[in-house]
Amino acid sequence: DLIKDICDIYKTSLENTVYVGDDLFDLDLLKIVGHAYCPLNSCPDILRLPNVRVLPVEGGKGVVAYLFDSLVQSGFVDNVSLSDILSIDKLEIY
Repeated sequence: DLIKDICDIYKTSLENTVYVGDDLFDLDLLKIVGHAYCPLNSCPDILRLPNVRVLPVEGGKGVVAYLFDSLVQSGFVDNVSLSDILSIDKLEIY
């Protein structure tokens, strides 16, 4: 599984993985990660998943900002700066 390879590379677990999805091809990943999110206008099958938190915006209209705020408020991530996020983003392998 690619997601397990990614977890191995970043030395994390599925329970500590965040995933945002909005369509049927996202179903399997949303079911197995520890922090599953979707935009407000996701397909009905995604919206019905019991473990998925629905963000209060539609896809393409600030989902990442709301996701980040949600993760900070929940204590899952520290309140970091944009430069910190960008430096992590540069490490992306895939």
